[in-house]
Amino acid sequence: MLKAAALALITDHEHVVDLEFQAVAVARVERGLAVTDDPALRSILLRGLAEHHGMSDPCASDDLLRAVAEIEGASPASTLSAIANRVFNSWDTGRVVNEAATLRQIEEIVDTNPSLLVTAVGLHAVIEASGGRWDEVLRVVAGAAGVDGVDEYPLAYSSTEALIGLGRYPEAETSLARSEMVGAKREVTLYTPITRASLSLALGDPSEAVAALSPAVDFIRRDPRRLGIAARVSSMLAVANQVGGLAETAAVLFGHSVAEQERLGITLCALERPAAHRAIEDCRAVLGHERFDELAASGAATKFVDLPLDVANHP
Repeated sequence: MLKAAALALITDHEHVVDLEFQAVAVARVERGLAVTDDPALRSILLRGLAEHHGMSDPCASDDLLRAVAEIEGASPASTLSAIANRVFNSWDTGRVVNEAATLRQIEEIVDTNPSLLVTAVGLHAVIEASGGRWDEVLRVVAGAAGVDGVDEYPLAYSSTEALIGLGRYPEAETSLARSEMVGAKREVTLYTPITRASLSLALGDPSEAVAALSPAVDFIRRDPRRLGIAARVSSMLAVANQVGGLAETAAVLFGHSVAEQERLGITLCALERPAAHRAIEDCRAVLGHERFDELAASGAATKFVDLPLDVANHP
């Protein structure tokens, strides 16, 4: 019963779930953690809670996953799964795990369990991407070509980010198409629109960036618990509006994004941070500090669903 409750929480992040059912499952899992010392069961229960909190409190989720990775007696596969979830959380939180220690832990697991290399190589690429080390990402991805059965999605996604970060835009477009195809097979479709928007902004096309973000906006509107993703999306929309000449709209969106990042204890990912910082400075220069702060304050007090998100209103 406890395991079933935890597994009910370990659902794909892209599926809108029954909130009442999840509340019951969370209560059951928390009661189970209070009474069990079994490493395998505690691992499953903590992962369930981490998945649940990942949408609304990414840092709490990361803390729970760290606890899973430190459970003595847990299986190597379970420990690696927890590490994987922490690494993937860095896409949402900008909170890069202790990279050197994490890589050593992954290597130790693979040394004794070679079959887990198919997961480990993708994690290595994501860790490098989290730190913005784009050349290293491409080196890891190239090395993974000889690994049979490797998980393609993190490799394709990280490679796309690296190519955008390096300004190799035609190659990034090809890699992004691959990410979209692999993601569709796995029913992971929320992140590639964000990366496509990054590419569009890098190419100087704010209208295309706003259009690319439309599926993510619609998804968050259906499930407003996705606060970490919402902070990223509102920041990217702000950049698009600033580049497109709509500085006042950009200031409102920046205000919301920055406030949510501070409240959740997260930051933007390595690919998105430089563009956001530049756009905020440009926006302040256009509006003046006083007007920017006034509009940003209004955005900070506004829920995501009430922000100016309608793509029809953008250039």
